[in-house]
Amino acid sequence: MYIFTSKYNKIIIYNKLINLLELSNIIIKYSKNIKIWLINGSLGSGKTTLISNICKQLGVKSIINSPTYSYVNEYKYNKFKKIYHFDFYRIKNYNDIFNIDYEYYFYSGNYCFIEWPLRFYNIIPDKHLFINIKVNLNNTRTLKINLFP
Repeated sequence: MYIFTSKYNKIIIYNKLINLLELSNIIIKYSKNIKIWLINGSLGSGKTTLISNICKQLGVKSIINSPTYSYVNEYKYNKFKKIYHFDFYRIKNYNDIFNIDYEYYFYSGNYCFIEWPLRFYNIIPDKHLFINIKVNLNNTRTLKINLFP
């Protein structure tokens, strides 16, 4: 694993066989307690797998699945805390976003992990963590992580 850090972002290049719990721990520490996380990448890049490992690292005991058809899944950890896992891939328009009452989740103070965030980026709170996953030709992954603001 290779890690490059600057003032505003972190770039991690890793092999898909790396210990994803270790990678998740690095991202959690870098996030500086920001609760809105945007996870972007192509189909099959590992967005849900990364989220699953981050949830495990935070203490989720239940099975983590992609919320592709339900739009949002809820996971509990530490008795009273929750993680909301969104998938914007199949959401067609803003009416669908408003119907799931996204503001309730985004401003709850709980973690919100959002796959396919660029589809509705303008509703995302200003303070967020943006993770972009790129699959390289040699089957490694490059994660570019930015803190906003």
